[in-house]
Amino acid sequence: MHSELQGDASVVEELGEKSSEKNDLQGDVSVVEELGEKTPEKKDLEEEEQTGGEKTPEKKDLEEKEQTGGEKTPEKNNLEEEARGEKTPKTPFERRLLFEEMVLGEKGNKDSDLDPPFLSTPFWKGHVEIRGKCTLKERAFWNFIMEGDNDNAEKTTEVIFEGLQLACTREDFKTLNLGEYISSTIVDAWAMHLNFRFHSLNKNKNKFCFTTNVMMGLSLQSMSNRDPNEYVREAAARMDVEFAEEGLSNHDIKNISHLIVPVYFQTHFYLYCLDFENKKLGILDNLDTVLRGNVPLQNKYGGTNDFLKKVIQAYRKMYKKPFKTPFNKLALKLVNMHCADSTNSTDCGIYAMHHMSKYVCVHADGHDCGFPVIGSDSRKKVHMKNKLDTLRVKYLAKLIESPINKKSDVVREDLSNYFAEKTIE
Repeated sequence: MHSELQGDASVVEELGEKSSEKNDLQGDVSVVEELGEKTPEKKDLEEEEQTGGEKTPEKKDLEEKEQTGGEKTPEKNNLEEEARGEKTPKTPFERRLLFEEMVLGEKGNKDSDLDPPFLSTPFWKGHVEIRGKCTLKERAFWNFIMEGDNDNAEKTTEVIFEGLQLACTREDFKTLNLGEYISSTIVDAWAMHLNFRFHSLNKNKNKFCFTTNVMMGLSLQSMSNRDPNEYVREAAARMDVEFAEEGLSNHDIKNISHLIVPVYFQTHFYLYCLDFENKKLGILDNLDTVLRGNVPLQNKYGGTNDFLKKVIQAYRKMYKKPFKTPFNKLALKLVNMHCADSTNSTDCGIYAMHHMSKYVCVHADGHDCGFPVIGSDSRKKVHMKNKLDTLRVKYLAKLIESPINKKSDVVREDLSNYFAEKTIE
């Protein structure tokens, strides 16, 4: 009997302890509730009642962070990327679609210093060593030409530009690389591109740019025993061909007031500008400071002026005097350019291409070429170099996308395929 009572007492004690613990808990809960706060346990119960037993997004995030040590799961990253419109492409087909949308589409025409996050490829990232702003499309064409398929010997002879009677290979385009002397075929393609804009698109019908082929005979003449007059006649015939290729009639030629003639002589580019309105023959040369010491213009340019004079005269005889003013009435003048830099010889072709598109008048005291004044300021020289490097990238893209380039669509297709294959996920 005594043992039974002891057993009952122990049960009572246990019950008493539990009841006291329960009272303590109830007391704690009541205190929390009085303070207006809910216990974690009560929150969980209420959440389960409200969501039908499902976990809330916040709860899921907390559990994911605990399981992954604070790192986001791939699924979570994909959802966030989709919400931002930045889904990472997984397959070559997806990469190609995204590339064409972002780079070759309208978005690719916006100036930018940075690459979009999905362009994480060895051939893309950090290759364009320029400070100026270029569009995504311009950077894409640049990197594709400069680094794409370098291990394939056949690609160096691949035709990138084909227009009228001229073709430029990948090797020609690679001469646009920073610090390189550009190929004369690039300057010639640029002249054809500008003429299409001037005349077919009605941008400036009173201006025309020849290619370097017109004056090529001058360099060949010094290495040949042929009659110099043969080179003159060939140059005049070349003039006529280039006018005809652009569809210019005699009436159109008579209305030309500015005739640009690029010269590639002894590895240097400069321009002659025949200004028939103001009766001037201007010379645009980024190395014009070489003339210090009262060196005559005729001596510096090694007979190019005389050769051009003979070519113009021959053309006038052959085609019934199409120009407004006889060549011998044009006064020779070296155009003052504040951007001239006698220390920069490698960018002479870029200067020439820029002046071919921007130059308008010889009679002015100087030509505002849109570049900073050089002088002796080293910082301005660096700024100028950055602008010239940027133009190399822009000119490459413009030639590829030129309306007269028959290979434009092929190059764009190759670019898309190359990007899809090379992108690292």
